[in-house]
This record gives sequence, C-alpha cells and structure tokens, in this order.
Amino acid sequence: MKNFELELDVAINLAFSAGRKVMGYYKKPDLKVWIKEDGSPVTEADLAANEIIAPSLRAYFSYAVLSEEEKDNKSRLESRLVWCIDPIDGTKEFIKGTDNFAVMIGLIENKKPILGVVYLPTSDKMYYAVKNEGAHLSKDFLKPTQKLIRLSVSNIDSLAESSVLMSSHNEPIKALVEKMKPIRYQGGGGFGYKICHIAEGNFDSYLNNQDNKGSEWDSCAPHIILEEAGGKLTDFNGNELTYNNRDTAHHNGAIASNGILHEKILKFLAENK
Repeated sequence: MKNFELELDVAINLAFSAGRKVMGYYKKPDLKVWIKEDGSPVTEADLAANEIIAPSLRAYFSYAVLSEEEKDNKSRLESRLVWCIDPIDGTKEFIKGTDNFAVMIGLIENKKPILGVVYLPTSDKMYYAVKNEGAHLSKDFLKPTQKLIRLSVSNIDSLAESSVLMSSHNEPIKALVEKMKPIRYQGGGGFGYKICHIAEGNFDSYLNNQDNKGSEWDSCAPHIILEEAGGKLTDFNGNELTYNNRDTAHHNGAIASNGILHEKILKFLAENK
C-alpha cells in the first residue's frame, strides 16, 4: 500500500509557503477583495496562496486538482486521486484581521480523504495526518525547537459537560446549541480551524448547518486529521461526507465531534428539529 510520504512532505511545504505569503497581506489596509458569484468574498491573498499551491501540486504529481479559487474541471471525476485545496479557509476572518484562518490541502482517494494538512500562519501551527498513520501537530513550525504532538480527541461523553463550536452568526444553530446547554460554546473561525481544535482536544464538537454553504474544500483536509485523532465527521443525517463529487457542496450540513458524543448529538438534533 502506498504510504504517501512524498505527498505529505510536498503538501506541508506548500501549505507553509502559502501561509507565509498570506501573512504579507494580513491586516493590509488596502487589501483587494472581490465578491464571487456565490456571494462569498475572495481576496488577493487567496489568489496568491492558490498560485503557490495548485501549479506546484500539478508539477509534482499527475493527480487532478480541485481548488476553491479555480474553475472546476469536471475531468477530476474520472480520477482516483484528487487534491482538494482551500488556499484560505476563513476568508471572512482573514478580512476582519482575526487569526482564525488556515491554509488547507487535502488528498482524496476514491471519494474519501486520505491525507490532510492544515496550517495556521498566525500561530505557526501545522496540523497533518495520513490515513492509518495518526494525526499530528507541529507547534512553532518555523523554529528549530518545534514540538511534535500526537493528536487525540477529548473523552467527554456528556453533552452537558461538552464544549461546542458553531457556525458564526447562525441563529438557528445558536438556538440549538443553547438548548443543548453545554459548559461553553463559541463561534468564529474557518471550518478547518474549528475541526483541528476538536482533534487537539480543546473542544468536543462543531455544528455547521446547511445554511453555511460548506463545501468539499472546507472539510477535506481537516476531516482526515479529525478521524486520525479519533473523532468523527458526518452530515446532519449521520452520513459520512464524501469527496470528488460533481456537486461539491455539503447540502446536509456537517457535524464534527470527538466520536463519543456523535450519536448523542444526532439524537439531540433529531429530537429538536
């Protein structure tokens, strides 16, 4: 079985290079921002990061590439292996000048994520995982004293004792979470930023509902990181998320958890529709 060592090494280095590039635009007063057809923003930083990642992946590998910031080439549907890129996950956060954004590169094999890299440039944290090889966090990635940590989700098994992340400014989700009565909850941050916090054991679950327009590039890289840390990611019906689909949107939302809480969350949601 292929171990994807080269793919991981290349993805880590490209995510790091793109992250450093992005920091050159961070809090830039005259940052160029455009609104895409779907109403979401894209900045010059997103495009600059994509220009580092996508062409390099094509140069190194023959795999298809799916990027949020490129026109979708449907020939990818015939490919067994597909790169899935979000040059900046949390563009709205980036525009606001918060630090809750990430550069994300995932690799899909037969509709499932098998490799993921999530780099947080402001805190210099590199999360990564390969299927069946565990999930890791390299803290202070820039420094020779970087610390490598094996990631593991929390062991919280009660909704009332849990910490919940949720979609920002989403009143239906907020109402559900408040009804759940967890110890704490908060919004803010990109999809990958939140899921990696669950993989690290800092939070126990994340609810992202259908109105949030989540897509494959939002979840691909952090999905495998969460799974390898012992967690779980499904839609609101409990179905596993799949990738390299013709329609890349997650129409039935997404729920991430430490795994132990997952069935309890699904049951709670079903009872509170």
